[in-house]
Amino acid sequence: MFTIQKTNKTLSTAIKSYATAQGKLNDKAHVLAVSVIFHAAEHGDVRPLQAFYDTLTVNNQTSFKQYIRRIFTENPQVSCLKYSSKEAKWSMQEKSNEARKALVLMCEEKMINPDGVTFKRFYERENVQEAAILLDNQAVLKRLKSLIAQAKRNDDKVTSTVDSKVLKELETFAQKLEPMATAH
Repeated sequence: MFTIQKTNKTLSTAIKSYATAQGKLNDKAHVLAVSVIFHAAEHGDVRPLQAFYDTLTVNNQTSFKQYIRRIFTENPQVSCLKYSSKEAKWSMQEKSNEARKALVLMCEEKMINPDGVTFKRFYERENVQEAAILLDNQAVLKRLKSLIAQAKRNDDKVTSTVDSKVLKELETFAQKLEPMATAH
């Protein structure tokens, strides 16, 4: 049964106790978040990551997805995890072992003890900045796809091998941008 804290002294004590407990819980959550990302990258096994994710509140699930998206957006060489909103499941992307090795190293060197500037704890997200990045990526992807479609319609005008190569590179870039622009 719950009891209302009625005096200033008991309220103050309860608030200090809560703050201490919450700080310890947040520390543990961050260690677990980085550990399950490390495990997925090291072993190609997303089951612990999925189990951890499933225990999070909706707000912390959003923070976790944005944490991973931010890392992969800023460091595409380590992008090897994918979240499906439709299935509510995590999976490994079809990536080389190099991306997974780079992510393992990043977990050990930068993510586990974040500097608070470049790397933060998973629940320390900047909603406005994250939304701007997402919208920017979506706008860029939409325009890029439009340009690619236009170029394909004018295929008879794409005569040089340089033009063909540039078009191929744009298509490859659009495929790489897609997961970043569509991540929720």
